[in-house]
Amino acid sequence: MGDIRDELLKAGLISERASQEIARARRAERRQGESSPDGLPEPADSRAAEEPGQEPGALVVPPVEIIRKGMVTPAPGNKRFHFVDRSGQIPFLELGEDTHRKLINGVLAIVESCGATSDEFVVVTEDTARSLARRAPDTIRFWNR
Repeated sequence: MGDIRDELLKAGLISERASQEIARARRAERRQGESSPDGLPEPADSRAAEEPGQEPGALVVPPVEIIRKGMVTPAPGNKRFHFVDRSGQIPFLELGEDTHRKLINGVLAIVESCGATSDEFVVVTEDTARSLARRAPDTIRFWNR
């Protein structure tokens, strides 16, 4: 059985192009409505809060808390470590030889501080970087996996 769109097309009341646009709009509406069983779009914050392996309704730790717990205070040094920030600029951190080597080997990572400190970027442990990769991957600026 054809739908009203086909009948309007056969009668010459709408063009083929208009018919295709209507079909495209209907498909887009269906895709947006399929996100939850009741047909209503699921709120964005509820999707972000649930993680694989976690119970529904479990407390989710915000990225700033994860960063605070995993921050490493690098030893001062004269090695400049360059990386790319979100805007495409290339800032650097002045680090000691040991911290520099650990960043290259993937034991440490550089992330945006997200307000955890007054600095824009901080050095964190590999476990913290792994946790941030699941929860807030856009905060990671350098991590050699």
